[in-house]
Amino acid sequence: MADAPGRLLATPLARAIARAHGLELATVAGSGPGGRVMAADARALIAGPKAGPPVVRPAMARSTTMPVATATVECDVGAALGQIAALGPDMARLGLPLSLGAYVAATAVALLPAHPLLNARWATEAIVLRRRLHLAMAEWGPDGLRWAMVRDAGDLTLRGLARALARASLELDEATFSVISLAGGLSWWSAPPPRPATAAALAVGAPRPQAVVGATGIAVRPLATLTVSYDARVLDHHAVAAYLCELRMRLEAGPR
Repeated sequence: MADAPGRLLATPLARAIARAHGLELATVAGSGPGGRVMAADARALIAGPKAGPPVVRPAMARSTTMPVATATVECDVGAALGQIAALGPDMARLGLPLSLGAYVAATAVALLPAHPLLNARWATEAIVLRRRLHLAMAEWGPDGLRWAMVRDAGDLTLRGLARALARASLELDEATFSVISLAGGLSWWSAPPPRPATAAALAVGAPRPQAVVGATGIAVRPLATLTVSYDARVLDHHAVAAYLCELRMRLEAGPR
């Protein structure tokens, strides 16, 4: 629903974040279309003021060819699959199928404001930090990968992302970050490179049952790989590993 004339322009998720943290959005300069306050703006307010808006950072070296590196962790997706099963009937009634790929993507994009370099791009002599997050999402199907693009994905809830994916654009040129889900296929590991003008892409492998040693003994758990391919001119292994570890912790902890 559009905001009425004279009312604060803010996305529903930005308003929810503001209510949860007691924030006042009226004085926030929104980064969205028409000055709309986005979820990333509300999260930035929680983090506190910074010394000027970081739009660009000096580049470390000059190069016209993207040097791609990868980092991978294994993740127990049992909690995620359980939540998908619990939400599935309600989502199905709305005509919104909920996949593991969409669930991981919603969690992944929610973490990006704290890891801004993954949503950046290389610009020859500078690293450009983007304020908006446009998600290119690919999911494995009978005919191979099906791509879709969702603008301002960071301002969507899980249900909102599922709805957006159902009617997403195929114009991928504006994408700032990618998620490639192989969860519907047989490939347990893959590392597609980042899309042009982006710095990172997250690939989700198909879950495989594996024996895991825990505090109470050995259990068979569904493990999936989470792999980030990244532009090594923009990111280093430490930054990517920190993002992957936080993503794994969020997915394994389940909904909070």
